[in-house]
Amino acid sequence: ILWTYLPIKSIHDLADELHYEILIYDCVAQFSAHTYASPKIESLDYMMHRRANLVFVDAFNLFQKKKRINKNIVQVPAGINHKYYSSFYKSEKIPADIKNISSPIIGYIGSLHNWLDLKLIRFIAQSRPDYSIVLVGPAKVDLLLIQNI
Repeated sequence: ILWTYLPIKSIHDLADELHYEILIYDCVAQFSAHTYASPKIESLDYMMHRRANLVFVDAFNLFQKKKRINKNIVQVPAGINHKYYSSFYKSEKIPADIKNISSPIIGYIGSLHNWLDLKLIRFIAQSRPDYSIVLVGPAKVDLLLIQNI
C-alpha cells in the first residue's frame, strides 16, 4: 500500500518506481487555492485523484468536487474524541502560556493560512468579548485584521 497526502511531482515519480497494489490519496486540501501553490499543482492533484484506488477527504465541498474525478472517495469529517480530550482540560496539565487566559476558550491548532476566515474570527472576538480566542501555529498569512482584538 502506498499512502500519500501530497500530489507533488516527486510523489508521482516515486509512485511510478514503486511496486504497490493499492494507492491511497489522503487529500487534505484544495491545494490550488493556496497562495503558495505551484501553478502545476491543480493538474498534479487531478492526476493523483485519477490514479488512486481510494481517496480520503475531510471537507464536504472537497468531497463534492473530487467525487467527479474518483468514485472511490470517502469523506472523513474533521472531529475530535471529546471524552478523551476533555480529560486534559480537567487536569492540571494546562500549559503555562495559556493557563491564565479566561474561559471559555475558542481554540485552533494548525497552520494559519488563507482558508481561515479572519473576518469571522474578528466578528466573534468583537461580538463575544467574554470569550478568549487562542490560535496556535505558524502564520502563513497576514494576521493584521485580527491583531489587538
